[in-house]
Amino acid sequence: MRSRLGGRKPGQPHSHRFPETTDYFGPDATKTWMVNFRVRSLDAIVAQLRAAGVSVEVDPQPYPNGRFARLYDPEGNPIELGEPDGRDR
Repeated sequence: MRSRLGGRKPGQPHSHRFPETTDYFGPDATKTWMVNFRVRSLDAIVAQLRAAGVSVEVDPQPYPNGRFARLYDPEGNPIELGEPDGRDR
């Protein structure tokens, strides 16, 4: 879906292809996809997950489009959490 301004509406699903040789999905080369969730407060959700015993790695690098963290499901598939920078909430 596109907004009247020409971009995707906030919260709309999208996909992005990566090269077969990417290491973006983590150290396991057999993992070739990732689920991304947009969150209102990265700090709050990370605290909740850690309190439940889930290991979460917060990326210390701020990006123009927000902040991110990564965790893995029980099968080792990566899951990314993203908090928009404010322009895209």
